[in-house]
Amino acid sequence: MDLRSLTKQLAQAAANFRQQAIRQPLVQATSARLRALMDRRPGRIVRHKRDTALELYVAQAHIATGHVVADHIANIVQKRLTRLTQTRNFDTAKDPVEALHDFRVASRRLRAFVDVFEPLLDPDMGRRAKKPLRRITRAVRIARDSDVQLGLMRERLDRAITEIERIALEDLLATTAARRKQEAKLALKRLRKVDFDKVHFALCATLGRAITQLPPPGSASAQLSWELLEPFVRQATAARPPDDGLEHVDELHQLRIGLKKLRYAIELFEPALGSAFAQLYDPIEAAQELLGQHHDLVVLTELTERHRRDLVQENRGTLAHALQLLQNQLAQERQALVVRFRDEGFDPELWRQTLRCQLEIGAS
Repeated sequence: MDLRSLTKQLAQAAANFRQQAIRQPLVQATSARLRALMDRRPGRIVRHKRDTALELYVAQAHIATGHVVADHIANIVQKRLTRLTQTRNFDTAKDPVEALHDFRVASRRLRAFVDVFEPLLDPDMGRRAKKPLRRITRAVRIARDSDVQLGLMRERLDRAITEIERIALEDLLATTAARRKQEAKLALKRLRKVDFDKVHFALCATLGRAITQLPPPGSASAQLSWELLEPFVRQATAARPPDDGLEHVDELHQLRIGLKKLRYAIELFEPALGSAFAQLYDPIEAAQELLGQHHDLVVLTELTERHRRDLVQENRGTLAHALQLLQNQLAQERQALVVRFRDEGFDPELWRQTLRCQLEIGAS
């Protein structure tokens, strides 16, 4: 969508809203911003695209809909875009590890927003929003995973009992830290190829298109909310592995991803779920947290095994044996998490029924 088409759409929305003689201050502010945009040559407004586009599309959202779900979605997307911008230079942040985490989470949550509302979008609009967000998430994946593993290694180093265990962990930690440093440089290099102004503009266009298509609160709104959420519910509930005593690493990983996407999706509909939101959200968050701990241990096991093999090739058998003992501990901890996950009894079918029921109650 070019700038002139954007401003025409917004101007029409503002004109329609002005006729209703409500929220007049918002319309006046939006119209003034539109006039300022139209008076500038396109080449001179590049630096204004990001903030202006977001401001105007949030205004359009309020103008065109005026109900709490639309307002909530507009506000939450605005906050996530702001967080993405604030943490993009994570390497210079006061806490680079936390900034990188926030940056990646913001990109994932924005991707979830586009995924949820993709059925309401033109294919090209969805593609333009999703593609750069996917590049952002992938660019920092290895660096962020390394941060998680380094944290786990430091915790174990603090609890190390024997000297050889401590030396083996320090060696593994040093190797991982060096890799993390290289991956962070690669991530920043990849991110320099991403046009963040275009990312913001595409997401603002997606926001405007999505929430202006939401029907007024009622049965139609509840039905659309269910239709948008149901694919995520289906993906998460279908991924649960059999309860046969085996670990099922790949299936648990897919379930974790499905639950994370579902969690991010229902965050967008919090007002529609009312007081039952926590009842629905908390079990997903708890299950995802357990599976996240399991996945982190799986990755640490794989990392430890690769380093152990390198030590064997270097004839450093004592350290290799220490890492083998660590792998045995990790296997026990992984199995304990699997048992805990199954014992806590997250019931996907009951959760699905509760969600559907609550959407209908909220619409009544």
